Amino acid sequence: MNKPIALQSKLDLPAAGPLAKSILDLGESDIVLDAQGVSQIGALCVQVMLAAASSAKKSGNALTLINANDKVLEQLSYFGLTPEAIAEGKA
Repeated sequence: MNKPIALQSKLDLPAAGPLAKSILDLGESDIVLDAQGVSQIGALCVQVMLAAASSAKKSGNALTLINANDKVLEQLSYFGLTPEAIAEGKA
């Protein structure tokens, strides 16, 4: 398993590109995203995570979202999602 990717505190539009690059740099392997310091999640970063989970799953790997605090859980719920749904790559 790879070292977790520490997510930026504000996962907004400017964070989407660097997040996608960090995930792509891992290649075809398991992805662990650490949401410990996250205070805001935007739709584009959610999309990046869902796409990464779907791609990982197709290649026999997994995406895991760890340390999701209450703010993260609340904001994911606005999209109708949970960390488990993100991991499945299903919106």
